[in-house]
Amino acid sequence: MGFFQRHLPIIVLIVALLLIALGIYGFVQTQRELPARDLTILADEQGSGYYQVAERYKALFEARGLNLTVRPTTGAAETLQLLEQGAAGVALVPGFLTSQVDPHVYSSLGALFDEPFWVFYNKDAFAGEPVRYLSQLQGKRVAVGLPGSGSQALALQLLADSGVSAENTTLRELPRQAETAQMLSGELDAVLLLDAYQSDAVQTLLRAPSIALANLAQAGAYAARQPALKVVDVPAGIFDLAKNIPADDAQLLASTANLVIRRDLNPTLARSLMKAEMLL
Repeated sequence: MGFFQRHLPIIVLIVALLLIALGIYGFVQTQRELPARDLTILADEQGSGYYQVAERYKALFEARGLNLTVRPTTGAAETLQLLEQGAAGVALVPGFLTSQVDPHVYSSLGALFDEPFWVFYNKDAFAGEPVRYLSQLQGKRVAVGLPGSGSQALALQLLADSGVSAENTTLRELPRQAETAQMLSGELDAVLLLDAYQSDAVQTLLRAPSIALANLAQAGAYAARQPALKVVDVPAGIFDLAKNIPADDAQLLASTANLVIRRDLNPTLARSLMKAEMLL
């Protein structure tokens, strides 16, 4: 009796086990490629530029029969914490904070848009003098955003570089709606805000007659000290030619808004996010 005849049952068993293993592997890979029907994106406060971009993602996903839930957060710190905990598969994160993201756990799908750092001030609080230096905010009532937000992280860093701190200035930690309301009522002298042009707060403050946009004379120096920032030139009237908004040319600082995903996110969903990015 030949070798194969003697060991035929064992050979058949081994082949069968291999086929079963290959079948299981193929099934797992197929299931991994099939997109889940639900996904959550973390998107900062309601009304923010991030939240509005996330809503546009939601509409694009719904057109493909997928459900994207937009979950607001109090800022970048909570966003990164929730992403780490697996509460969501994707998030919008300020570019200057992406260095805090573990590359073994998360992956960036790239920068979506420039996110300006706006410095708005009440004209009356500065006796009609234009604000060109952050050091001019010393001794004033300044809103810097909520703890853990990208706005506050960047604002406190730039203010400290300019000699402005809680020891010589009233720094207020407020959500965007409260910041905007108190600027309009005169309860604040200035607000520092990292957000997209489309955000509700930016739109309101740009059009308020009593409020002006600071033209930062040292924008280039700040950008040189912080590689994740760059200088953005804003020509007078760029936002509204008829009403000449802003009234004067301005130099702003800007970071980038990055789309960050968990590395264990379904590959098909990741590709869908990249395709949607081109349609925003």
